[in-house]
Amino acid sequence: MPFGNIPGANTSNQNTYYTAFDLQPSYGVNYYRIRQTDTDGHNTLSETKQVLLSENKVIHFMISPNPTSGNLSITPIREPVSYQGKIVNILGEVVTEIPDTYGSVSLSLNHLIPGVYYVMISGNGFTRRQTIWLK
Repeated sequence: MPFGNIPGANTSNQNTYYTAFDLQPSYGVNYYRIRQTDTDGHNTLSETKQVLLSENKVIHFMISPNPTSGNLSITPIREPVSYQGKIVNILGEVVTEIPDTYGSVSLSLNHLIPGVYYVMISGNGFTRRQTIWLK
């Protein structure tokens, strides 16, 4: 099932790098591949890659308030952990970086326009994704 579509750079003589996030992966093995479609409509598929998401590696965070008017708090539940992250818009573009953090962090999102965003948090062996709404 496709989960992203990123417009290409058209014709380029330089390497171009793209990023996409599966915001709803399944526990267990997930399979991924990339379909590149040229401007003439020709398709090329990459080889299939496997990614294992282990259920016991999930760390829970309280991300609040949601919806928010501009300030957001991220707090690990049960115990402080080290993590870093980013906030991405619905196009997958990084709009805010969350630096290496241990414990709770407060963020100002006042520089962003209202809409839907994704908080992407990762640390040693875990990944957490949550949708947030900015009013």
